[in-house]
Amino acid sequence: MQFGITLKPDLSVDRIVGLTRQAEAAGFHYGWIFDSHILWKEPYPLLTLMATSTHRMHLGTCVTNPAVRDITVTSSLLATLNLISGGRMELGIGRGDSSRRVLGKKPVTWAQLEDSVKTFRELTAGHEIEYEGQPTRISWAEGSPRVWIAGYGPKVLHMAGRIADGIILQFADPDLISWCLSFVKEGARSAGRDWRRIEVMAAAPVATTPILSPMRSWIASALSALPRLIARSCGSWPGPGSLSSTCT
Repeated sequence: MQFGITLKPDLSVDRIVGLTRQAEAAGFHYGWIFDSHILWKEPYPLLTLMATSTHRMHLGTCVTNPAVRDITVTSSLLATLNLISGGRMELGIGRGDSSRRVLGKKPVTWAQLEDSVKTFRELTAGHEIEYEGQPTRISWAEGSPRVWIAGYGPKVLHMAGRIADGIILQFADPDLISWCLSFVKEGARSAGRDWRRIEVMAAAPVATTPILSPMRSWIASALSALPRLIARSCGSWPGPGSLSSTCT
């Protein structure tokens, strides 16, 4: 098991950089940052500072999506950061929730997400592809960052099992994680993959304090968002035992 820290960029720039340095010094393996460009600070300049302030920690988005930036832009950003960091970048990507809904737009489909991941891998590996009818290549890209796919519904999780290096689940409930992994395993088997080689991130909210009562309220507020997120993929939140495989 490895540990990581995920930062919401509503903090000051100095605080974000300081926490990243502190996390690396404490032995954390990953440093992630939210991407919702209207609600919070832009993650990519912050990731640049995080990369130049650390030496070992792997860094990435938790999570971006293919819609708010063209996937060629995301590919160029991560390829550049991979050079700056010495190959320590990771891409966390999903269908798009807060960054899309705050603009009154819907998330992309699971099929669009899958196509974007394939495009990202080809471009960051320096390969030439046909992109919207145009031969396209990032000639200077060196080494494709690993891709972590975030999702809650069976369709995204099945697709992630087929193609992802890692899965991002924004909760730590063992039963719900087991339910999600059942679809990841199905997807991996359909692609002839060993699902045990797919890393799983439980990106759960954590608070440390000597005073317990205020943190109970904070944690309860953070956890209350989970049913809404899953309901957006499934239409309702009846509990993991009765979620439909028609969910996205």
